[in-house]
Formats: sequence, C-alpha cells, structure tokens
Amino acid sequence: MKKIISIMFIVFNVFIYGKELINIKSFKSFVEEETFIEKNVKIKKYNLIVEFPDKLYKEVIYPEINKGEKYIYNNNVKKTYYPLLEQYIEEPIEEDNILDYINFIKNDFDIEENINIKVEYDNGYSILIRDVEEIGGIKFPKLIEIYEKNIIIKKIRFFDIEIDKNIDENLFE
Repeated sequence: MKKIISIMFIVFNVFIYGKELINIKSFKSFVEEETFIEKNVKIKKYNLIVEFPDKLYKEVIYPEINKGEKYIYNNNVKKTYYPLLEQYIEEPIEEDNILDYINFIKNDFDIEENINIKVEYDNGYSILIRDVEEIGGIKFPKLIEIYEKNIIIKKIRFFDIEIDKNIDENLFE
C-alpha cells in the first residue's frame, strides 16, 4: 500500500521537469487518471493543487461515490475527508511519501524532448511522458504513463494547467 501511495504522489508531480520548473512555486490542474488492474480499468477525475515544497490538495470529482473526497498533504500531516461518512482522518505522513517524490522529481528532470521520455526508478516503477504542453515557456506533461515492472498500471492526463496562480492557503488546513 505504501508503494501505491508513493507512486500516486509521483504521478501527481511527475510533470514538473526541466530547469525552468525548479522555480515554480505552485500549479493547479484538472486530472483524469486511469488505473489498470488486470483487465479492468478504473477512472478517477479530480482537481489537483500543489504548492512547493510540501503542500498538496486533491478533491475527487468522479466516480460519483467518491465525489467530494479531499486529500490534503501539508508539512508532515495527511488529512483525508470522506463526505459519505462525514469523517476526517488525520495521520502523520510516512517515510517515502508523495511530497518527497514531488520535490525529487521537480529537481531531477532536465529534458528537452517533447514525447516518449522515460524515467526508471530502483523500486521497479517507471514513468513515461507521452505528451507535453508549453505553458509560459515551461514544458508540462499532458499524458503520463506509470509502469510497474514494464506493465502499465496508470495513465494520467492533465488539463487546464495553471502555474504560480494565487492559491487559497485555507485549502491546506
């Protein structure tokens, strides 16, 4: 489970690559995520907001059963809200978490190509960037694929990307 959570954080933040991105303070995006489990495909849609170095906000829009779920990472704390249960859960962020990957990836990529950029990790996961969009002179991936031991497990598409726009700090509380 820990690896899956870490991979999700990688996915949320993998599109931050290139020397120009080191200076990015925040971004917002609408995300469509496909998860492949054997022959089944699960689709999720959500709004994603990241503020560097250690804040992430995700609000689920689809599937309907999960609509309104909120995941907030702030410093060393993860908060989850489940609207169906009207319940908040707060827990410390464990080692090897999404925020570590966000900052690692933000500073690790130096890529000039536009498509088919592959990065492999020691844990058996790899990320393939299939399509990018230039926004204000900065290249952002629009389509990312995540593999575990050469088997595709996720496709993530980013839409309506905004860089360094005003973010309501209350989202992270």
